Amino acid sequence: MNINSSQKQNYDQARNALDLNGLNDIRQQSRTGDGEAKKEALTEAAQQFEAIFMKMLLSSMRKAQEVLESDSP
Repeated sequence: MNINSSQKQNYDQARNALDLNGLNDIRQQSRTGDGEAKKEALTEAAQQFEAIFMKMLLSSMRKAQEVLESDSP
């Protein structure tokens, strides 16, 4: 299975989102930073959310595929 750079980036972001220190850094940046820092923190949080969502979506699709394969002739 080949993993392209976008998929690897999503995986890395999902893994990083589970790192509580990383989340605390984003939270701190959004609270104490200027307008640009807050925008960057929001972008980072959105990317991490997207990565987690995509990971969950793909996992669910793989499980569904396993069920469908067992029902096919």
